[in-house]
Amino acid sequence: MKSTSAVKARAQARASHDIDAAPAEVRRLTVDRRLDEAVGGLRARNPELSAATGLWPWQRRALIGGAAVLIAGLVLAPETALVVLLAILAVPFLCVVLLRVIALWQLRAPAAGRSSVVGGAGDEEQLPVYSVLVPLYREAAVVPGLLAALRALDYPKDRLDVMLIVEAVDAETIAALRGAEIDAHMRILEVPDGAPRTKPRAIQYALQITRGDYVVVYDAEDEPEPDQLRRALTALRAGGDSIGCLQAQLNIYNSDASWFTRGIVEQTPQEVNPPAPNITGHDREITRRPLRHISAQEQASHACC
Repeated sequence: MKSTSAVKARAQARASHDIDAAPAEVRRLTVDRRLDEAVGGLRARNPELSAATGLWPWQRRALIGGAAVLIAGLVLAPETALVVLLAILAVPFLCVVLLRVIALWQLRAPAAGRSSVVGGAGDEEQLPVYSVLVPLYREAAVVPGLLAALRALDYPKDRLDVMLIVEAVDAETIAALRGAEIDAHMRILEVPDGAPRTKPRAIQYALQITRGDYVVVYDAEDEPEPDQLRRALTALRAGGDSIGCLQAQLNIYNSDASWFTRGIVEQTPQEVNPPAPNITGHDREITRRPLRHISAQEQASHACC
């Protein structure tokens, strides 16, 4: 008996095929709607959550008032004003330090009581469909390595929905993808040109036609551990409704290549790049549930990770 996720994925695939087979005018209107949603969907639905609306009036007044108080303080009592200013600036840094201490404490917690990785014997049919989004722009050189890394993922291929997202103006990367051997569970999605030409826009465009119950976003140069999807699924299920997104551990494989890569390693927080192996590959694992309520453009930009 096929799982509900697999049946739903096939239904969505048929719907996507029907759109692709529709007349040119219908396809154009569908594409236009997707682009409108990708760029302005959040602003139209929830402007208070969108950065496109800029500062709210009360925020502008607060900034102007704060600047006026600071200037007056520096003029009337400069030393006291500087002490107060430094104390105020220290609060956000203390919060960051506290967050990192809590994260490191969690990393050092004993593994007892943690759920085992999903997908044991007899569980394969129950695994949900996973959509893997890989936005690319001028990344033709990494296509062979990327495809090899995606093929190495230890997850049933009939439950993988891999979308290679490329800008329509990026002829070089499109040619590299079309010239490569693309597996049956992978598809190339060309994002029509437009502004802003950004990764969030491309991801939001693709998310509207994903088939999975869970979504992961990879960068083109990522090399995720083969069991990453299973580990992430285990963590998301264990967290219940309190977790909607996971930030994977970042392991930099070329840390000794140059002073630049060494600097990246040094400035990366240890809770993001801990010494112990975990869910690796600088990506974000997201459930579909929160994506129904807030824009994926914000979701994919550290909003809840």
